[in-house]
Amino acid sequence: MDNRIREIRHEKGMTLKEVINSIDINISEPHLSNIEVGRGGISIKLLVELSKLFNVSTDYILKRSNIKEIE
Repeated sequence: MDNRIREIRHEKGMTLKEVINSIDINISEPHLSNIEVGRGGISIKLLVELSKLFNVSTDYILKRSNIKEIE
């Protein structure tokens, strides 16, 4: 999957562990890392949690839009 999770996480200055501790879903660091590099699929729940955490649309994370901020 081609997504922007790692890019957004770096922009926010967050580590994988900080992201995991900030969302309401149980996921391991290796799993999230694999998702970031396209070696793992992302659940809808995780996609929504990351969207809320980073204040971006799910379409932006999935590269279906270039509009970053949610209103």
